[in-house]
Amino acid sequence: MSTAITDLLFCEETKITTMAAGSGMTGAPLRAGVVSTSSSAMARTAEFRAGRYGCLPARADALFELTAAVLSAPTITSLPYLSPEPVFRRSRGSLYDALTHGRIDAGRVRELLIARGPRHWPLTFALDASTHPRPYAETNPGREWHHLSGPGVDGGVPRWAWQHLVQLNLDHNSWVAPMDVLRVPTGGPAQTPAAVEQIRAMTARLRAAGRREHKLFVHDAGYDLAVLAYELHG
Repeated sequence: MSTAITDLLFCEETKITTMAAGSGMTGAPLRAGVVSTSSSAMARTAEFRAGRYGCLPARADALFELTAAVLSAPTITSLPYLSPEPVFRRSRGSLYDALTHGRIDAGRVRELLIARGPRHWPLTFALDASTHPRPYAETNPGREWHHLSGPGVDGGVPRWAWQHLVQLNLDHNSWVAPMDVLRVPTGGPAQTPAAVEQIRAMTARLRAAGRREHKLFVHDAGYDLAVLAYELHG
């Protein structure tokens, strides 16, 4: 089961649930902890939740309730520790079973994020890579040494690298719509080839959804402009 795709679902449902929705949606966030109760917002959230359930071909009930537990739990130290949460109405064993044998259809997730995304936002997207420290996950493949600076930390830490693609809005807030996340392959400068893959796939999904407006992708200096221009030409 892809942790990155699960994160996409968590982020998108949080955004949809905590923002005004429908035709009058301005993109302005509500106060922290306040959920919009307008009929359009509730309908939008219900539609997204129904679509999210359809992205879970195996162990759907347990994975669906686990998502709700992640969204509502005051603190999260480990996913199995969420089994006592009131919204997770199944046994602790079913949680382990869902994490082991559950599946998420990543393609349907990406299509859902476009179908239920903010239609009035411009087709402007940002790409950026970030790393997730995994110092104790000795049996997990694909870890690399990445530099980390912070309080009490200055040096290399075993981590995974992920590249996020989000849709931007023009309002004066920090809301974005998560659209894709890709594990950056190990070895060598992999950010730019991964960006090419994500941009091509995102453009194809938008065309399939009938979105044929001009698209703008922005990124920082960590990407090779020459390679991007060559690979995406035409």
